Amino acid sequence: MRSISLVNKLEVDYKGSLFKSAICLVDIDEDGLNELCVGFTNGELHAYKGLDTTKPWKLSKGLGSLVVLCGGHVRSKDETLLCALDSEGRCNLFDVKEEHVTSDHDGSCVGSPPSGAPTCSPTEEMRLVHKEHLPPNAKVAILEDVDNDGVAELIIGYTDRYVRIYKWTVQGDPLDDVEKKLTKQNTEETDKKSTLSFSLSLSKEAKHLSPAPRQKSAETAEEGTINNNNSTPYHPVGSFVLLKQFSLIGQIGSLAVCTTVEGLNQLIVSQPNGGYCILGQYDEDGFTENISTPTSVEAPSPSNQDSYPIFYPITAYGNRSFQQQHINTEIIGGIRRQKGATGVIGLATHDGYFIILDNTYFSGQNPVKNSSKNNWFAMSKVDVTNDGDDEIVLCDLNGMTYIIDKERNIVSYNFNENVAAFCAGYYGNKGRSTPCLCYVTLSGKIHLYYDVWIDAIKVRCVHAALIEKIKRKPELHYLLELLRGESGEVDHEKLQSLVKQSASLNRFSSSLFTKNR
Repeated sequence: MRSISLVNKLEVDYKGSLFKSAICLVDIDEDGLNELCVGFTNGELHAYKGLDTTKPWKLSKGLGSLVVLCGGHVRSKDETLLCALDSEGRCNLFDVKEEHVTSDHDGSCVGSPPSGAPTCSPTEEMRLVHKEHLPPNAKVAILEDVDNDGVAELIIGYTDRYVRIYKWTVQGDPLDDVEKKLTKQNTEETDKKSTLSFSLSLSKEAKHLSPAPRQKSAETAEEGTINNNNSTPYHPVGSFVLLKQFSLIGQIGSLAVCTTVEGLNQLIVSQPNGGYCILGQYDEDGFTENISTPTSVEAPSPSNQDSYPIFYPITAYGNRSFQQQHINTEIIGGIRRQKGATGVIGLATHDGYFIILDNTYFSGQNPVKNSSKNNWFAMSKVDVTNDGDDEIVLCDLNGMTYIIDKERNIVSYNFNENVAAFCAGYYGNKGRSTPCLCYVTLSGKIHLYYDVWIDAIKVRCVHAALIEKIKRKPELHYLLELLRGESGEVDHEKLQSLVKQSASLNRFSSSLFTKNR
């Protein structure tokens, strides 16, 4: 394993604190370039764009203690929104596209936000388009299109070990009709709490999961009065509908959606001690319940690395030592191979283990395990080699970072400072989005390294590097013919001899030059 240095960096000062899930890289203005969005516990939401980070490009205040940020096509496939969740369950959706920000002659903002939203500034304030109360104490959330309809579902993991799937609906759509018919039935089902309880039945009529009763709040009701006095277009009134919920035994680390060999989307959640659970998969008939539920598994430890768990036990712990350990686990899915999402997933634990699985459907196939002295607390994915395949990025609490390629080669970068939050992805600068690593420190700084390109993760030998240099110079191509053996490949013994002769000649020339002086 070799280490690298990063040069291109942006620094941002901030005040306060933040949760590790309150940071994301997403193209919120739909210009093809990602922005950095950060939410703080003081209720402020900042968005940074380009290389000018002296002040936020967009901001919002008075949002409550923000715990999770994510972005995606929540309401339609043609619209990207930023979703901010606070600790009390308030879900805020922001639209920051430039065409929606207008001002009249005195500089006041046209298009008032909902009641209770921050006052608008024509140049900085984000536009709040929806506000709704969901269950409190969210821990992680993702926006993923699990049913392949072009619109993402909001999947939230909570500190009470529940995972809930929400979908945006508007009044009068097919899902809304199904909801009205099944309200009574689903209300009774949601009261049942058992291990991995599937509280909502399947609706084939709408090819969606049967929704639970719609959760409405005062803020939701007020959305219908937004911008009634101006011509700026707004999305029809709607809200989130609970499609399905799961109750797990262990604390939730992170969520992921990946694709199986058959092309089906699987929803996966990480569980303590290096395991994960497949909650279900989506096919043409809807959402199918969990695929595999082993009864026991042994906890990972330095003495039994071979028994590193693939699945977290659902029905029983298996042994007492597993019950006493509660090591947080992170998971990443949807990793691209040959420029397409696959079933490859990665897991990492706070005690230094990480594992890469080539296929989540066959749980034990081709696992790659490793351990270290690091405390991994964040995982991301990004293509830093520009070959169409994602690399997995791990970050330690002290800033140590591993970048792992598809061949399991590793390069490291030592940020050398305690980290409160981390993410990797793409950041827009100079008209293009390039790989980046973003560190939020405990000392009030955000460090964003952009243009993180790596020629090769694997350490190449001197001979391979020399051959590449010869190939780049047409006047030296004759050397390749001289170095080829009977098989047609380069004979490394001949190449080694050439290197020695060149070194001897250089020493001779250097000594001759010294004598002449």
